[in-house]
Amino acid sequence: MGVLEAEQHGWSVRTPRADFTAVLFIFAWTLLPFGFQGMMLLFQRYESFRFPLMAVSQTLLVLTMLMGIAQRKAAYLDRQIQLALFVICGALGFILLCWQLGLDDYWWLCSAFGIGSIPYAFVSLSSLASYNEPWLELPWDPSHTAPLMQAMPHWRIVSARWTRSVMAMTRLENQAVAILRGVLDGDECRLRIEVLSRIQEDDNPVPLGIQWGLMVPPQSVKSESE
Repeated sequence: MGVLEAEQHGWSVRTPRADFTAVLFIFAWTLLPFGFQGMMLLFQRYESFRFPLMAVSQTLLVLTMLMGIAQRKAAYLDRQIQLALFVICGALGFILLCWQLGLDDYWWLCSAFGIGSIPYAFVSLSSLASYNEPWLELPWDPSHTAPLMQAMPHWRIVSARWTRSVMAMTRLENQAVAILRGVLDGDECRLRIEVLSRIQEDDNPVPLGIQWGLMVPPQSVKSESE
C-alpha cells in the first residue's frame, strides 16, 4: 500500500478501530422473531402474527446493516455490502407488499425471502469487521485546500477542502474501496486514508495511486521554501 513511502512524507500509521458489539446485539434480536415463526408453524396457532413478525425481523436486519455500515465511513461503497443491502431491503419490501395486499397464502415465500437474506447480512458484516488495513493520517490545516487533483490523479475527487465526509475515493486493483476524509484528533485536524480490505501475508501490496511527495502539509512546504 506504500506505507513506507507515505511515512517518509509525514504520514502516520493508525490501527483501525471499530466496535461491533451493538451490531451483534441487534443481529441476535433479529433472529428471535424467526424462532417465533417456527413455533407458529409447529403448533398452527397465532398465524395472523406471521407478517408482523416477519416485518419486524426484517426491519431489525436493515437496522443491523446500517449500524454496521456506520462503523466504517466507506462501507456503503463496498460491493458486498451493497448486495446485502439490496437483498435485505428487497425482502422487506416484498414482505410489506404481501402483507398490505392480504396475500396470506404466500407467507411461506415471504419467510423464505427473509430467512434467505440472513446469510447475506452475516457474511457482509463479518467481512466488514475483519478489514484490518491500517489507516494513514496526516496533520492538515483546514484553511488550505489539499492538492488532490495533482496527488491523486486516478481518484474520484469530491472536495479538496478539509471535511469530515468523504473527500476522495477510488477502487483499487483488488476491488477494495479506498477513501480520503478528514478527521479530528483532539483539537488537531487530519487527513485520513482508509482502505476496506484485509491484510494477507502472501498478498502483494496494492498501490494506492498517490504521489506522496505532493501531499505535504502547508506548513512543511512553507518551511522548506524558507
